[in-house]
Amino acid sequence: MQRVLLVLLATLAACGGNPAVTSGSIVPPLPGPIGSPVQGTVVNRFGEPVSGARVGIGTASRVTNAQGKFTVPLVPQTYDAAVVVDDPAVPPGFPPVSRAVVYQQLTRRDPVLFVPGLAVQPGTGTHSTTLQSLSTSGLTGVPLLWAFTNASGFVAAGVVTGAEMHFTWNGPPDAVNPGSLVAMIASAPQGITASGSVPVTAAAPISVTVPVTAAPTITLSATARPPAGCGVVGLDVVIPASDGTTVTAARLFAPVVPGTSGVTVDSIIGFTNDVKLSLRISTTCLSSSATSSVARRLPRRLSPSTTVFDVDVPAPPVITSPAFGSPASSASPLAWTAPDGSISVLHFDRLESNGFISRTLDLATTSTSTAFPNLAALGVKGVPGLSFVWRVEAWGGLTGTDALADTSGFGALLAGTGNFSHGVSASSSVTISP
Repeated sequence: MQRVLLVLLATLAACGGNPAVTSGSIVPPLPGPIGSPVQGTVVNRFGEPVSGARVGIGTASRVTNAQGKFTVPLVPQTYDAAVVVDDPAVPPGFPPVSRAVVYQQLTRRDPVLFVPGLAVQPGTGTHSTTLQSLSTSGLTGVPLLWAFTNASGFVAAGVVTGAEMHFTWNGPPDAVNPGSLVAMIASAPQGITASGSVPVTAAAPISVTVPVTAAPTITLSATARPPAGCGVVGLDVVIPASDGTTVTAARLFAPVVPGTSGVTVDSIIGFTNDVKLSLRISTTCLSSSATSSVARRLPRRLSPSTTVFDVDVPAPPVITSPAFGSPASSASPLAWTAPDGSISVLHFDRLESNGFISRTLDLATTSTSTAFPNLAALGVKGVPGLSFVWRVEAWGGLTGTDALADTSGFGALLAGTGNFSHGVSASSSVTISP
């Protein structure tokens, strides 16, 4: 090795070695990448992959594959991501709905981009399963609650009534949906008093008898302090369903007038592990115009080890600009207030004269001001001049839009299974200017 190095040094010396750098010399920089790859997934509101979605990051555009995947090779450290999907789940005779979502200020390289308004996957359809009858053995009582759950975390829930009951789910035309049917006997002040489950398959109509046993109890302590001008209107134990709806298992607090300084509830309630349960704190406030109310709810996941909650309810968001029906442009952006540390999701609906919603947009940001995004490169045309109904939803309990673009991010918020706060502004109308 020493002889090789000596020969190399001697050769360099013979060739004059390295030339001296003069004042006029320019040393070119080493070439290198301007970013790193982003490998993401587009999913519907239930976390199912969406193929054929159009994705835009910077000037790059991609179409997702059969697994909902896409790759953009060179992406800056911080970037915005937009997704557009043509939703075929519309009434007969209507065109597909253009559903778009924009995530601002992402940094993660593996984003999971939920399209909140999309329930089905392209190439699939919505199935409706009939729950013809449900009864219990071992113990009986009313009201009788039910929930269908499967291995992927899907939950549908309801109350047994004299009418025929249905729940919907997404899948290919010939799909079946194996899971469990949970039966729960409930009492308004005591929660779930008995529960049990049996395996079922969601395809043909379901008629089943479920053996139930007495539920264990937990001691729940909850204190909620609303902001000024707001009041607590409910403390409930609920079963959150995947479509964002809830079924009340126990009502712990009756409505009061706005302005209540705080509410404390101590209660012994029944608990079950057959389905997820949450404590939901609901408040309402008068908007700045005093003509409509705005709301905030705070779900908190219940477990035998998590039963004490002390919550200062943050104020809901308020739209500050533009005024109702006024135009917005890049020179006159949208603006609103939101609690510190929250993520704002702006939701827009294009409502046609026949009542059909032809376009939706959800924009997630940590800012409180933004311009309406230009999505023409992803096939969204003719937006300037259109009017939209819009509102702001403020989500607390997340650490930025990166947390929203996670497998347990936006989807968990929509399903109501996480620990977060959710405030909704009064709706407004805006016309998009060029």
